[in-house]
Amino acid sequence: MSKVDTEAMRRYERTRDDLVARLLDLEGLLEDEARASVAHARLRLERARTVQWALLTGQLVWWIPLAIVAFKGLLGVDLYTVSAFMPTFMAINLAVGVVFIPVALLSARVIGPLLADTRFSRSLIDAITGRDLAEAQAMAKRIGSFQ
Repeated sequence: MSKVDTEAMRRYERTRDDLVARLLDLEGLLEDEARASVAHARLRLERARTVQWALLTGQLVWWIPLAIVAFKGLLGVDLYTVSAFMPTFMAINLAVGVVFIPVALLSARVIGPLLADTRFSRSLIDAITGRDLAEAQAMAKRIGSFQ
């Protein structure tokens, strides 16, 4: 990295750290209810990121073991011993998976805004990020307060 790039990166990191510190100071001034709302929003964001990366890396990590175990469990076929093509198959799948991740991310950036306002995408995002669960818990709490 050049000296200019290194200095720009340092300035970026300092600015980011300053902004985060200011946000944390402001968050400390919020009332408890608002603080809980901020914490809930952060949790939803983390859930969405986790699902995103689980789906993307699942193409690499989970597909091959799933196929091997499914063949062995359902058909009694050990793909390692039956097929000399298995190492090549695994390498091809790994390569396709590595290519799939940036393509999927780019596609999501292009297509995502177009789908963001549909009812289906909102309900899917709510389910993934746990809004349904949070609403159910809040309802259970309200019902519990009547007992």
